[in-house]
Amino acid sequence: MKTNRMRMLAILTALMLALGILPVFAESAPAAPDMATFFDNDQNIQMDVQVELNPMVGSMLGSLTGGMENQDEATQAALMTIVQAVNKLKISALLGKNAASGTIGTDKGLLVDFQAKVDEEGKQNNITTNLLPGLNLSVDPAMMAQFSGQAMQQQMTPEQAMQLVGPYMAALTASIEKVTAEGQSEEGTFETEGYGTFSKRTSLTLTSHMMADLMLDLIKIYKQDEQMQKLLETSMQNNPAAAMNMPEGAEIPSPEETLKEMEEDLQETKAEENKTLLLVTAYEGDGQNLYLDMVTPDGVGAPVKIDVLLKGAVMETSGAVEQVEMTMKLIGHTPQSIENPEDKVDWKLVEQELKSGSNYRDTLVDLNLTMKNELPKAKSNLNLNMFSGGMQIGIAANSESDLATKNSTTVVSLSLMSPEPLVKLTISTKPTEEAPAQPVLEGTANLVISEKDLSEDQQNLVMESLQKVLPDRLSTALPEEAPAILALLGMGANDAEIPEPAPANP
Repeated sequence: MKTNRMRMLAILTALMLALGILPVFAESAPAAPDMATFFDNDQNIQMDVQVELNPMVGSMLGSLTGGMENQDEATQAALMTIVQAVNKLKISALLGKNAASGTIGTDKGLLVDFQAKVDEEGKQNNITTNLLPGLNLSVDPAMMAQFSGQAMQQQMTPEQAMQLVGPYMAALTASIEKVTAEGQSEEGTFETEGYGTFSKRTSLTLTSHMMADLMLDLIKIYKQDEQMQKLLETSMQNNPAAAMNMPEGAEIPSPEETLKEMEEDLQETKAEENKTLLLVTAYEGDGQNLYLDMVTPDGVGAPVKIDVLLKGAVMETSGAVEQVEMTMKLIGHTPQSIENPEDKVDWKLVEQELKSGSNYRDTLVDLNLTMKNELPKAKSNLNLNMFSGGMQIGIAANSESDLATKNSTTVVSLSLMSPEPLVKLTISTKPTEEAPAQPVLEGTANLVISEKDLSEDQQNLVMESLQKVLPDRLSTALPEEAPAILALLGMGANDAEIPEPAPANP
């Protein structure tokens, strides 16, 4: 187990070599706009959101709610109709410093509106919506204080974050420099399959003792870092996932206990035989090109291969980097026999099997990232594909920001076993002089949302308010889909006619 942890650390350190071997490359890389300062603190923002669902989502919802064989045609048609309805919705919001308002509707009319406001201290708050006439909602001040306290402790500017991690990055950089100094370099012409030709090659070896020394250096810094200690302690105590994974009655271990156990493991590692964790071959080319070929030694129980290619395009006029491209491929192999792993893994064959869907044991992660400066515009495109268990999952994220107008658009999509997106989300933001609409509290009853469940009377009050307006709102905004949606919600006639869903490939 210790060896696996050290190997993972070695892999992460090796990835840092992409920034360590060519520091000029890292310093001159185009930077995406800092969203913390992209908009002024007091500036109002308009946000528009569009969600597009593939008709296949309806079939998937059917399987998740009881299986296709257990559902009648009417239910299946209703689920497909919901997908149709979502694709017609348009979401728009105005975001201010202490207020927000928004609408959800279609070309036919308004479905939902909301108005929210919080006081300067972040405690007193009110939310109103047209779906709950006569009511205004507020979050319990105790809950607000808890959330606000956690956010305030963890919120920091990019400059503060860099100052906080600076000593740790310095230790990591020193470790990388030591590793690269011990590497064997040679110059010539080196051709690599699929990654180009390079003029310099450096062979590096990351060992268990190197990683143990690095971790002990980081721990030494941490022991003197009161700010990081406080941050980590707060994070661990407020981590719901950690609490859920603890046995009943057990307490979440303190950072001191975790640190002590880690130090003991690291000292044991240093007392043991020095093991090779990762073999790294770094290729450097003309300009800003770097290729890292990283692989675990032959015969290990959980072999891994990582390829990273970094390419930088330099502007002829200024010499600055205007575009950076990164390609990363990670393959994790599970031997058929852990006790007797293969002496040598055919990584090319493993990749082919994964992409064809015939390999259910191994995992392939394929990442492509491009960042480009066309001032005043900054663009980034990310494509991530994962092959595992005979399935392919894809994520794409493309964004464009204009530093002059401060307009930005981001498109995120998710695909499953198909090049066509399963879900596509488009988010556009821009500064605006228009202020968010304020909640109108006159004539409304306050309903406090707290850690306690709503009382039966409160639940009935909410349902009565919804039943007053939701059918009309749905009929106005989604006249074709409203009968099916109301039938699913138990608010429509049992014999409501459900429209034919859109074809799978319109």
